[in-house]
Amino acid sequence: MLILYTNDLFILALGLATHLVFVIGLLLTRREPRKDHSLAISAFLGLVLAMALGDLTEVMYSIGEWTLPGPNHVVAVMTPLLLLEGPALYFYARALASKDPLTFNRKDIWHLAPYAAMQLLTILLYALSQPAPLHGPSLHDIGTTLSTPLPPERLITMLVYLPVMTLYVAMSIRELGRHERQKLDYFSNLEGSSLRWLHWNIPLMGLSWGINLVLLGDNLLFNQLNPSPMVSVLIFAAWIYPLTFMALWQQPIYAPARRSPAAEAEMDAGVVLKVPHEVLQMSGEAVPVALSEARYQRSALDGERMKRIAGKIERAMAEDKLYRNHALNLRNLSDHLKVSENYLSQVLNDYIGSNFYEYVNHWRVREACELLTNTTNRIIDIGEDVGFNARSTFNAAFRKEMGQTPSDYRTAAMRGTADQNTALLRFPAADGSG
Repeated sequence: MLILYTNDLFILALGLATHLVFVIGLLLTRREPRKDHSLAISAFLGLVLAMALGDLTEVMYSIGEWTLPGPNHVVAVMTPLLLLEGPALYFYARALASKDPLTFNRKDIWHLAPYAAMQLLTILLYALSQPAPLHGPSLHDIGTTLSTPLPPERLITMLVYLPVMTLYVAMSIRELGRHERQKLDYFSNLEGSSLRWLHWNIPLMGLSWGINLVLLGDNLLFNQLNPSPMVSVLIFAAWIYPLTFMALWQQPIYAPARRSPAAEAEMDAGVVLKVPHEVLQMSGEAVPVALSEARYQRSALDGERMKRIAGKIERAMAEDKLYRNHALNLRNLSDHLKVSENYLSQVLNDYIGSNFYEYVNHWRVREACELLTNTTNRIIDIGEDVGFNARSTFNAAFRKEMGQTPSDYRTAAMRGTADQNTALLRFPAADGSG
């Protein structure tokens, strides 16, 4: 009966491992504009797979199917691979949140330090334990009942793993938070740019790891819970299946840049002709209130250049109607105006006083007000015509801008009580007038 149960557990674990192999293969072979996020999550899942295969190896030894010592020695010293899961998860979050493809530099090598140190220590301790009888080191999955004391190298790895993984989970969540703030400066429609699924999956992973560590601690110190080995497999499946399905669904959020760094620098040079602060004072040029003196000193753009770029942005909206493009983003605007994304973002935030998302939606709502007043078009059609790709998004943006829904505004316009100036006054004109 024990062998039958262990075989059932082996089949379930083998099924999970096969699933991981299949997902990794899909991630590595699918065509994408950029591959950095797929490579990072493949590395994470590959590490999880390596540890799962180690557990499968032990099951084979426990039921007497394998007797050769070679594979068991490899599994005995691979536990420190756990310390690479945190960096891989962090680089996945960083790749998704980065506007440019992820590149590794010398500072990133430090992320390998915990693993390298523990790997050397594990090999040393394991070597010192020889020539003890090689009947199979204890390499139980976290949470299973331990029939023999945990080897010291594995115990040390587990103790190091908890703070290291906690650190990288916090760093990953920080990267996701950065993306939530950054996307408002880049996208005019937020559909498809959310990473909330990963926000939820990371705590789920942390919870499963925490439960397994509690079970491990009980086995080592108290031996009161005595959970079934199936518990660890089910906990593992509870977070690995949602993660893999969402990783396959997730596409790159930011398209790779089409311009070379040299072209970007040339573009910047076309607008950056810095004027000394003293010259601005002597000329009597009116400086917008939104720009403080401290910002001028930190900025690569002076007030006159910001004013000129703001004028270009306004003309792109008022005359070229770029806001009608559902997929408009900061890079599209940069290509259209031949001004770098960094400078556009700086002008929007520091001169105009708005992020890209709010600014574009301001122009969309502005035209929507005209159409609601002067036409009988359906509200959903008006929203699509001015650039919104969902009625819910249109309603939310319109309510935020005008303080009422599009249907309420149309009703008020028919009665002659609609305030048609609200959408015109939110942002100042590029010439500094109200």
